[in-house]
Amino acid sequence: TSEEYADLIKRQMQKWQRILGLRCIIRIETVSDHQLRARVEKGEYELAFCPLSVNSPDALRFLQSFSANNPNNCIFLSDETYENLLNKAKAETDQTAQREYIREAADYLQTNACILPVFSESSYLVQTTGVSGVYCCSGPDRVYFSNAYSEN
Repeated sequence: TSEEYADLIKRQMQKWQRILGLRCIIRIETVSDHQLRARVEKGEYELAFCPLSVNSPDALRFLQSFSANNPNNCIFLSDETYENLLNKAKAETDQTAQREYIREAADYLQTNACILPVFSESSYLVQTTGVSGVYCCSGPDRVYFSNAYSEN
């Protein structure tokens, strides 16, 4: 992570350990924003905490940024299931059905730990078994995750 988020990430990791009942030692390495971007682009990380922003409020456009064909795919995702969901969403003319494909694609990213919403501004979110309703509501310069609830 960058220096800017180091203390926040340390506190968040401690909370996760407490809430999830984990006992582990985690070393957090801070690097400059430039180094972080370079290492993520090269895939040189085990777990990276980095800011994610969008340039459009269009959820499908945001999800396409993780497509194997996108040169800006910062997580290097290349998965047939994910690509099929994006292609179905692009081709779908019924908005309700298209939203379902978009939701499935967003769920795919989270279920497979491709991207996980950790915090948005001053709130925190970790997804685990029994949590549903996490949607990406993008807007200029930010990604917001809302509507999460526990199924239990």
